[in-house]
Amino acid sequence: MQMKSYNHIEIFYNHLLYDYRLFYDRILRDIKESDVFMEALATRDRQRLYKLTLPVWERLKEDEARSNVIHYHLPNGNSFLRMHHPDQYDDNISALRETLRHIHHHQKPLVGFEKGVYNLAYRSFAPLFYHNAYIGAVEFGARPDYILDRFKKSYNLKGMIFVKKDALNLHRDAPIIKQLSIGEYALQYSNMGGQNCLAQKLQREDYLFNNLYGVNFGDKIYNLYSFDMKNFQNVTIAKIIIAEDVTVVYHTVVRHLWVMYGVIALLTLLILLIIYRGFRSFIGRLDRQNEELRRHEEELEEMVAQQIQIIRKNESIIRQQSKMAEMGNMIGAITHQWKQPLHVISTLIADLTIQSMMQTPKPNDCKECFGQKDALVQEYLEHIGLEVQYMNQTVEDFKNFLKPSKEKVAYSITTQIQSVQRILSAVLHKNSIALAIFKEAQEDTVYGYPTEFAQVILNLINNAKDAIVANSPDNRNIDITISQENQTIEIAVQDYAGGVASKDMESIFIDYYTTKGEQGTGIGLSIVKEIVTNMNGEIEAKNINGGACFTIRMKKNQN
Repeated sequence: MQMKSYNHIEIFYNHLLYDYRLFYDRILRDIKESDVFMEALATRDRQRLYKLTLPVWERLKEDEARSNVIHYHLPNGNSFLRMHHPDQYDDNISALRETLRHIHHHQKPLVGFEKGVYNLAYRSFAPLFYHNAYIGAVEFGARPDYILDRFKKSYNLKGMIFVKKDALNLHRDAPIIKQLSIGEYALQYSNMGGQNCLAQKLQREDYLFNNLYGVNFGDKIYNLYSFDMKNFQNVTIAKIIIAEDVTVVYHTVVRHLWVMYGVIALLTLLILLIIYRGFRSFIGRLDRQNEELRRHEEELEEMVAQQIQIIRKNESIIRQQSKMAEMGNMIGAITHQWKQPLHVISTLIADLTIQSMMQTPKPNDCKECFGQKDALVQEYLEHIGLEVQYMNQTVEDFKNFLKPSKEKVAYSITTQIQSVQRILSAVLHKNSIALAIFKEAQEDTVYGYPTEFAQVILNLINNAKDAIVANSPDNRNIDITISQENQTIEIAVQDYAGGVASKDMESIFIDYYTTKGEQGTGIGLSIVKEIVTNMNGEIEAKNINGGACFTIRMKKNQN
């Protein structure tokens, strides 16, 4: 139960940080997308920049009272404008704040907790550019006790924040709790009120900021949940402790345990009495109870069987949806593939019409003019015919892919791969991806289901394409090699997009396991493995040559 509460509180804590990050990103977008803001900073017009930022500052304070900083910094490390202290500027604080030195040097956004000159704060930094030139950075900041306020408002939970003692001039704003420290951390923020003595008790018990910790304090019992507060370098610089009062729950559990012990004692006396009055009668009752249990067991087995059928039906629906998604992708590919020939046909017809209008011979013209015109029409019609033939081939490939394979037949591996290549050629070309097929096997005929095999190849090529689009490697090739070893055909699909993370490699063929986040379904590769297995083949994945390689092995002409 403690772990469940810890996970729930941890999720809420991370949500608060994420919510603040989005909050600042929205404000930053208003500033960065406005040329007048950038021009004011680039021209060092402090008064103009202050007037432009003032509505943003007022909205920020209205939406979140704990947000107390909008601060513009110049590339030389000097402060240019503090919205919270507009009369203080031109001081160089980059020597005291590593975060400022980092953003001026690397010119990339930073976010995290920072030990400031006076206290801990949650800060978000963003570089600013004007006409592609770096002109400085803007900083947003909030006091971290907003986290304690949100926990108290949402769950009526209180807490404390401890900061590492190596911070500069900390605790100026909190002299009452200044002396409370645990190990290398000192207490800076707390909304525990009179319960701050709890920190003193933890100090005496050599508390080590355990993730889960139970403590008795007076007549109360608390569960303490500790979380790290990290800076932009992912280094822990502070700890937050959330205290949950579980006194009522504890006493309720104890009371129920006593009741349970009493019930057990009564049942024990009752059983002894039954044994004393008649062992045979008791056995008879046990037989009847066993019969009832058997009946319930049969009902339970029937319910389980029904649920299994429902699960299998749902899995079938999901797999069908995956098939429909593939069909949608293929229709999109065909749409891209047809655009060029349709454009060519349209251009030829328009050109033919213009030529017809410009070259219409008069009645007294020679017959040779008519012959030239017929030859031109014939040439255009032959060109149009080639384009229509190309479109017809695309439709045939798509129809063959959709046609279910009811019986095993002999088919060519290369032919099926080329069919998928034709369907996806436009999509691959759009993403600047080259697909090459290397046939090293003299004979590539296998016995099985060609449509299902084409679905396997389509999945693997699409996965490779997605990896290339996501990672943008220098080598944007997909190589498919068909080789033979004895009576086994090997088909290797290789990309060069960085490969599969080692932590995911053992799980990629498991149902519903995806490495694509919300964009993935987690069933593509599991379907691939199932199809290959049903064809008495096997598939493996490994990282080589700077990318992922999926190798399929199948027996030749196996029937």
